[in-house]
Amino acid sequence: MADAIYDTEDETTVEKFLRESTVNKNKVAITTDLDKKYASIISKLGFKHQLCIFHTKKSLNKQLKIFKDKNRISDEEYQECHKQLKMIKDLFDLNDYDEFKNEVQSLIYRKEDFHPVILQNNQKINHSTI
Repeated sequence: MADAIYDTEDETTVEKFLRESTVNKNKVAITTDLDKKYASIISKLGFKHQLCIFHTKKSLNKQLKIFKDKNRISDEEYQECHKQLKMIKDLFDLNDYDEFKNEVQSLIYRKEDFHPVILQNNQKINHSTI
């Protein structure tokens, strides 16, 4: 998409590009980066909006950092949260569906072991990206 609209990437141009690019196509979801202007446009066009894997991971890292700063948690607690978050982010890199399912079930089974901020972020993932 960037090549087609890069020089004039404003909301009007993005919306026009998406309308023209999706005519007579099954509309399910559009995957983007973290640019906030996409959310309203994609919703208006009737798509689900999701972040690409790279930007999902980046967003989760940022949310954890914000939580750390806001709640003044210790470095040790932050490192434990980061380790737990990594287990979830690693799911995105699995290429085998059965392995993915097994890993998800394992994490669900152990969910009481996770820090509340990790559980909260995982719920956001379930609703917006998977």
